[in-house]
Amino acid sequence: MRNRFSDHVRSNVVGYIALFFAFTGMAHALTSDSVKSKHIKDGQIKEPDLGAEAVTGAKLAPNSVSGEHVASDALTGAQILESSLGTVPSATSSTTADSATTADDSETLDGHDSNVFERRSRFLVGESSNNQTTDDVIFSVENGVFDFDLLNDGDVDATAEVRIRATSSGNLHVLRPGVATNVPGNSVSAQIPADAPMIVQNGNNVTVHTLIICQVDTLLSSDAISCYGMRRSSPNQ
Repeated sequence: MRNRFSDHVRSNVVGYIALFFAFTGMAHALTSDSVKSKHIKDGQIKEPDLGAEAVTGAKLAPNSVSGEHVASDALTGAQILESSLGTVPSATSSTTADSATTADDSETLDGHDSNVFERRSRFLVGESSNNQTTDDVIFSVENGVFDFDLLNDGDVDATAEVRIRATSSGNLHVLRPGVATNVPGNSVSAQIPADAPMIVQNGNNVTVHTLIICQVDTLLSSDAISCYGMRRSSPNQ
């Protein structure tokens, strides 16, 4: 009988031990904060092990998130403090800018509306020899409304004269004090004295014209004629 009891205990020792811990309360679940960082092997906690929003900004060390940890296009203007930015290499558009190397378009410059500035293409300047028999273009006017070339006079005399060559089909009117000359489209005018200002306009349209002033350059060369022009195509050009 005694041997049978001993055999029974030996064959069920594991079960008796389990019952012992169950009855004495030694078996228990892990409590909160019972597993510390030192108990976890480096690199063992993966993204699936983290709960939603488990890691917040307050739990991140300053400067611990670098650019390589941010997904492309994850940050927008709402997440960025604009005043913290330095020079922006390029931008599609900007409401304001303290300075810019280049800009395709701007409503104001130094607080002034763009209408107060003259376009560079409005001003023309050129020169030619006053004793040259071949055609020499002093300057050209191309504005999509009426086009023409201002030419030298084409002779060798000392009289300061110019010619107008219409390079479009529209008729041109050349107005000088007390004198008006018509230049048909695609033709060249006769010699026009350059001793007084003249206006070249698109037919009878006085709002589309170019003011021309010429003079013989006696300082550098006695046969050089210099001309200056200012064109006006419309109130906005």
